[in-house]
Amino acid sequence: LATNESNMMIVRDSWKELCSMGLKDIGVLLFRNMFEHNPEFKNLFPWSKTGSVYEKGLQDHGMQVMTAVDKAVTDLSKATEVAHTLHELGKTHIRFGIRRHMFDIMAEAFDDTFRQALQEKYTPQVRYAWKETIGTITQHAKDGIADISEHRNDPLVVDEYRKIRFVSKEKRSENTFLFKFEVYGFNGQHQPPGSHVSIRFDHKLSRAYSILNTEGDVVSFMIKLYDNKVSSNLLRDLSPTSVVEGRGLLLAEYQYQKGYHKELFLLGGGTGCSPLISIARAALKDGCKVVLVGCFDTYDEMPYKTELDELDKMGHFTSKFLFTKSGKFPPNVHPYMANSITEAHLEDIFDSPSETNHVIVCGPDEFNTTARGAALGLGYTLTVMGMLAKRDQPAVGH
Repeated sequence: LATNESNMMIVRDSWKELCSMGLKDIGVLLFRNMFEHNPEFKNLFPWSKTGSVYEKGLQDHGMQVMTAVDKAVTDLSKATEVAHTLHELGKTHIRFGIRRHMFDIMAEAFDDTFRQALQEKYTPQVRYAWKETIGTITQHAKDGIADISEHRNDPLVVDEYRKIRFVSKEKRSENTFLFKFEVYGFNGQHQPPGSHVSIRFDHKLSRAYSILNTEGDVVSFMIKLYDNKVSSNLLRDLSPTSVVEGRGLLLAEYQYQKGYHKELFLLGGGTGCSPLISIARAALKDGCKVVLVGCFDTYDEMPYKTELDELDKMGHFTSKFLFTKSGKFPPNVHPYMANSITEAHLEDIFDSPSETNHVIVCGPDEFNTTARGAALGLGYTLTVMGMLAKRDQPAVGH
């Protein structure tokens, strides 16, 4: 890591000095410097958004970084072994949204931190030795990210599959998970609300999933996994370095247009709520009134609590629930208990049909059929969605 014995000695001696000050405190100082000059970095660390755990997060994560540096300094003479460890570290961090240029910014934060901690002992010779060492450490980590990033291809197109990388999955209910994929070039790409991406596994099987949310190049899908579906088994087997293929954007059956409707009434069954939430988000930003009815077996099986809370904060939004099975739910939730949507439910929840409102239905086939019949029976204009993601399909396209 350091190019000669003299620099190795300087790094080791100054590291002992830093250790005597407390690595936890040095780690906290490192992250404070990084956040001060690059506040957008806070978005990469969930704990940075919660005041009650912010200090603990600083201490814990700072200590993790300092421990990694301590290991590297201890093994300065074992260049190959250290390089491999740092290379793998870079690979694992890409799933958290870390990109190569961020390690350069972290190197600058190290320089600031060591200068503040060592003060007059941070001589030009010490600084040079550390810049060389930290530069090598960050380069190995960047090389690990490059190994994963080389799988990335051009932005998505409709008529050809392109490589996309699995980032993470978050359990939201017993069988439903929030899956995140990195789609190169997606940030800034026009994303019509309710759009789908077709994901292909091993060039053999494809399935279209509704986009729930986007954060830069990271796209989220709410996916229910089944025991008897090949696509579900393939999704279960994904790891942070997995690469699949995607094509899109596949347009939804309902194309949201600003100002076209003043009220949208949304009926979602299970994960059919994903495109409806995407449409609701766009409509609420335009001042449209939105009422969403989510239908699930129980409250515990309802995976969209976070997203519905976010919509509720936007105003002009109302959510109602229909559960098919009894169970516990919060005091502020007053669900309908029934096996299916009926005209009586819609009359109780929605305003009367008019030229300025519209019903959108999305869910499994049986749900769509029942909800469609209830809405038409009352005279609403409506769109039925959900045909794109209905079943596993043989892979098509290039």
